[in-house]
Amino acid sequence: MIRFVKVTKSFGRQTVLDEISFEIQKGEIFSIVGPSGTGKSVSLKHMVRLLTPTSGEVWVGDDLVSSAATNDLPRIRSRFGYLFQSSALLAWMTVFENVALPLREGRHRAPDSTICDRVQDALAKVGLEDAGDKYPADLSGGMQKRAGLARAIVTEPEIVLYDEPTSGLDPVTSRRIDDLILDLNERLGITSVMVTHDMHSALSISNRIAMLNAGHVALLATPNDFVQSEVPAVRGFLDAQYITQKGSWEQHLS
Repeated sequence: MIRFVKVTKSFGRQTVLDEISFEIQKGEIFSIVGPSGTGKSVSLKHMVRLLTPTSGEVWVGDDLVSSAATNDLPRIRSRFGYLFQSSALLAWMTVFENVALPLREGRHRAPDSTICDRVQDALAKVGLEDAGDKYPADLSGGMQKRAGLARAIVTEPEIVLYDEPTSGLDPVTSRRIDDLILDLNERLGITSVMVTHDMHSALSISNRIAMLNAGHVALLATPNDFVQSEVPAVRGFLDAQYITQKGSWEQHLS
């Protein structure tokens, strides 16, 4: 579904991604983890051409996104939904109006009757069917994330990108978001790509995990293989989490 081929991205003299390559399969939940500043969110932005690689190729299906013509980008981006780290809800709009935004403009523009049905369906999928008339300030952090997720899926995308979906949430709410991502992935058959610092989340719901470190892919593995890895950068990253013993991570998976 998504393929990076020797992608390098530099900002001035700083190289954030250094010839990284990986493939994301259709229908899987693929997590990107690693220390701050290692290019996790930069990788997401390349998938929708918010950034262009310094060199290398980014493919989405048969589309070479990294060199696509400007007039092809709206079509390619329409394949994606995007959940922002901050949820990015507009404070002066109701939840219904926020979720409806992608259907009121661009390639997804739809008549009002269709918009109403699609928004209500998306809100129901995330358990917010009674929140349409509320404003973002009326919602808890977890509910704001769910509203942002409803907006991400209202266009029925093939791929959803999650930028730190559990950031700023308490552990209980974080696990509810994990369950929601997993449920939507299974019910809708979408491909999910998640950038996260939350190893509980990555280990619990991912099919595979890629760790970025010093501009490279330090490891790409299943959750079980990830926690058993002896790659120094991976072990150091796992041990720095608040569960510090290797056995505890393995127990978490079991």
